[in-house]
This record gives sequence, structure tokens and C-alpha cells, in this order.
Amino acid sequence: MKRSRLYIPVLLVGMLFFTGCLDIIETVSVNKDGTGNYKLNIDMSSLLSDPSMNGLVLSSLQGENGLFEQGQEIELDTVLYFTDMPAPEGNISADIWEKVNMKMKISESSGALKTEIVIPFNDISELEYVISTLSSYDSEVAAITEGGLLNPSTMRFALDKKKISRSNTGAINEGLNQDDLAMLQMFMTDATYTTVYEVPGKVKSTSFENAQVDDKTVTNSYNLLELMQGNANLDGSISFK
Repeated sequence: MKRSRLYIPVLLVGMLFFTGCLDIIETVSVNKDGTGNYKLNIDMSSLLSDPSMNGLVLSSLQGENGLFEQGQEIELDTVLYFTDMPAPEGNISADIWEKVNMKMKISESSGALKTEIVIPFNDISELEYVISTLSSYDSEVAAITEGGLLNPSTMRFALDKKKISRSNTGAINEGLNQDDLAMLQMFMTDATYTTVYEVPGKVKSTSFENAQVDDKTVTNSYNLLELMQGNANLDGSISFK
């Protein structure tokens, strides 16, 4: 099976411009010892159920620049690892590239079109390094950063005893021009970007606006268009027991 970056930007264009029910879920889970796991789930299955997009999506997956040969059955359920990435810098875990992975499920028969990026970490500060490195190389994740959904500057996390914070230097809309943003405004009024934080103790307080707190979990739901336009950001903190 060929590995190609092209199918991701093509599908992102369709996802961003032709569906208003797009939901992206980001989950940050932290353990008592400071280790944890980051996941970004992008479910584009609704594109396959849309008659106006189905043919475009399937055709983009086949041929010279696609994942499948022309006429080949479109069925894929796989996990990609990034073991060819450069050796980590500083105090970053030496085996981190043995753990970072991207899961893809594409099924014409069941109508599934899903991508999940998984980043296990020993220290939450590793997240910025991982995304920055992946975005700088010829990788599948780099294609997603080009689409504006996963920007290294929005991945600056810190854990200080009983407090987790996110302080970004940029915005999710970096890399998008005014024409892109104008198109988003037409088609993405109902799209959402949800962040879920799972901490090792009961939540005491949070600075995230409109956050839903449930014991050890804080959920924030953003309008994706607001994030893309720079009218909202992912900054905030959570204090826990």
C-alpha cells in the first residue's frame, strides 16, 4: 500500500468547505506521575454519505497520487508510526517516535473515513516538540498542519504540580488566507472543535470559558469557525486536587 500525503489536504478541503456538521475532538489525558496521552480525532465519514462529495472523495483516494490503485477496493484500517523522524532533542524521551502514531480507517463499504493522531508523552511539554517536528518534515501530520487544524503554536502545555495550563503563541488559523476564511464563514457555522482534559484529581477550578466540569474531566466546546477566524483561542488552565 502506498503512503501519500495528498489525500489528507484534498479531504480537508472538502471537510472544511462542504460540510457544516464537522466535529473534531482533542483529548489530553494526564496521569499522576505526569505522563499521559494526547489524541486528535477527525471523523470525515459524513463526506461519504453526502452524494455531492462521495465521488470526489473516493476518486481523490485512487490513482497516481492516492492511497489506492485506480479501481482498487477502498478498504484500509492501519496504524502509521513515525520511526524515521530525527533523534529527539534535549530531555525528550528517546523512544518517543516508537509510540507516536496515526490511525487511519477508510472504508467505502461501511462509509468510514477517520483519522486519529496519538501522542503518548512522558512530559506534557513534549507535545509541542512532536507536532513541531512532524510539521517540519514530509509526514502525514504535516499535511494536517498545512490545513490549519493542528498548529505547533497551539500545543504549548505545562504541568505544574496540580495545575495544567495551555498558553499558545499562535492560532489555529495560521496558514489560512482571507479567501480561505471567507469560504469557511459560508460553510462552517455549525462545525465544532471539542477539547477534553482528563486530570488525575478532582477539578477545583478552571479558567476555560464555558467549560463543563465532571469530577476529573473538563470539556470545552468551541465553534470551529470562531477559532479559524481568531475570535476564540484554546488558552486556559485547570487546577485539581
